[in-house]
Amino acid sequence: MQEKRQTETISTSHDPPITYNMNSSTEASLEELPPSSKLVYKTLEYEYERTQKKLIEETKLVARTVRYALNRLEEEGLIEKQVSFQDARQQLYMVSE
Repeated sequence: MQEKRQTETISTSHDPPITYNMNSSTEASLEELPPSSKLVYKTLEYEYERTQKKLIEETKLVARTVRYALNRLEEEGLIEKQVSFQDARQQLYMVSE
């Protein structure tokens, strides 16, 4: 069964447009999540991988909200985490392939 793919273009005034391909199941999963989870997902999609601390800095969300967003995204299978090689006490979060 082939999934329908949707292309989304994101552009800022100083950057060239960036195009992401999201399949319909990813899009449907994101629709059900709160805005904070969507923001964290989009940040990870754009920045590739980040620690929780970096996500807090970049999204300007409080730590508890970022933790909740990461847990929801992980439950939906939209992101993965792995141990940081630079600091084994921290996790790196990235969009699932």
